[in-house]
Amino acid sequence: MLSLTKIICLTALTSGQLVLAKPLFLPKPITTTAYGPALYDPTTGPTCADIKQTTAPDCWLASAMCALAKCNGGFITSLIVDKTQVHPATSLSVTGATFKIWDPDTLVRTDQKVVLADTATGDGNDDSSIYVWWPSGLQAAVKKHGGSGITNGKFDVNGGYGFKALSYLTGYEATYEMDSSTWWGNLVAHVDSTPIVMCTKSDTDVLVSAHCYTAMTVTDNGDSDDTRTLRLHNPWGDTKNYK
Repeated sequence: MLSLTKIICLTALTSGQLVLAKPLFLPKPITTTAYGPALYDPTTGPTCADIKQTTAPDCWLASAMCALAKCNGGFITSLIVDKTQVHPATSLSVTGATFKIWDPDTLVRTDQKVVLADTATGDGNDDSSIYVWWPSGLQAAVKKHGGSGITNGKFDVNGGYGFKALSYLTGYEATYEMDSSTWWGNLVAHVDSTPIVMCTKSDTDVLVSAHCYTAMTVTDNGDSDDTRTLRLHNPWGDTKNYK
């Protein structure tokens, strides 16, 4: 399934679903020494490597976060409208943050304030064990907002939709593509310029069934499957090439 939102890799897209966004730039490196929890690495900005499904439990949201970070970490930092920190000029020693979140159905923005304690809620995302906490902080903000894929502040046991995750995080209406005759062309056309998440059905042989991945790159050297390669990032932590 494929879904899209109007943005540019400089923003957001999903495969299995596809999505897009607008150009934003990474913060300049900061050399200030500080101690305590970091919202994101001040040198690299938010990256896909920061996200593991143990810190952002549901694949539909984790893969969308990775798709945005892969395209431009600056888009992630633009979602942070306020921080509670020891060193106000940096991303270090941050104990609270306010994130922009949009309702995936109405696209109305509501800022959600979270603190570090909100990120350890029994979902396997204890931030004492990781360096940066923007993934679990953003996840906590989405859960506080509530909506598609979330019930009573918890992720639905049946999961959610990658295109809804993109709308939560971008404020754009995401579209999805399930037509096998057109989805590959959409993937090739957009994977280098916009964030893409690919979600599988329940009956798969190679990929994990009913699971969402981030589309990283595509190699298309012809019309046969042997000449086509798709590199996918699994929010469980591995990145592989698939034909």
